[in-house]
Amino acid sequence: MVLATGNQDMLRIARILADKGEFKYALDVLKNVHLDQPGEIMKARIYFAAAIKLTRSVEFLYRPTDEMKEKQQYYLNAAFNHLRNAELMKEDTTG
Repeated sequence: MVLATGNQDMLRIARILADKGEFKYALDVLKNVHLDQPGEIMKARIYFAAAIKLTRSVEFLYRPTDEMKEKQQYYLNAAFNHLRNAELMKEDTTG
């Protein structure tokens, strides 16, 4: 168990977990993040959830197509972009 001291730490932990393919855990971490810009976090949650749903599909598990892999990568890139935006917005409001 990792104890995060603030939102920035939790955002970084979520990004690290997602980089390692642990999307569900990244999503769980994001549920505990409270920022001045909750819209970006909500968007990241939605994209992570979409990536999780796609990854757990039977078709993806047994016979993933290039199109499905591209879609998964799109979802992950979108989630990371929203996480980055949330981090940047937080930095703008604090310093």
